[in-house]
Amino acid sequence: MTVAIKIDSFMLSPAPELSLYELAAVAFTAAGIDSFSLCCPHEIFQTVKSAFPDNCIRSDTLQGDIVIDKPMLITKAGARALINGDRAGILKGCIPITDACSLFEAQKIASLATIEEHLKNGVRFWDSAGVYIDPRTSIGAGSVVLPGTIIKGCCSIGQNCTLGPNSVIDSCTLADNVTVNHSQINFSTIG
Repeated sequence: MTVAIKIDSFMLSPAPELSLYELAAVAFTAAGIDSFSLCCPHEIFQTVKSAFPDNCIRSDTLQGDIVIDKPMLITKAGARALINGDRAGILKGCIPITDACSLFEAQKIASLATIEEHLKNGVRFWDSAGVYIDPRTSIGAGSVVLPGTIIKGCCSIGQNCTLGPNSVIDSCTLADNVTVNHSQINFSTIG
């Protein structure tokens, strides 16, 4: 028996300016998943329903649907676990957001995961404290992110850039070898 789980709202990384639906799209894209409707074994359906009862509602549209209608942190591993029917992975990779404390904890997990992805791609960080990077941002190898840097929106940043300290970069495109120091730049292209 298979049932459908439709995920309407969850978060991969903190991005207050995004709607929950957009966050869902970002998270699924990052996990290589194209659809929000998941067919899974009945056991997985029950796992999600029992593990996150306060975040799930029963859909009247299709028999057997669960709609996750409150925010959840679903990591890339958690999204893959939902697709692959990995019960243990779901429990580890899906974290319900129920109050300000759980939101804060989820933001820390998601922020660190985003930074780790950039580290794997050759980006260097002097200190990750106080650094926020939107999960939609791409940063070229050899770039350095300094403390107090906030990168939000869809940014494309070239190689060997120096970002910060204490800078805000919002929805910008930066060429290779650009330095942004103690600045705030919005919706700009810098060569």
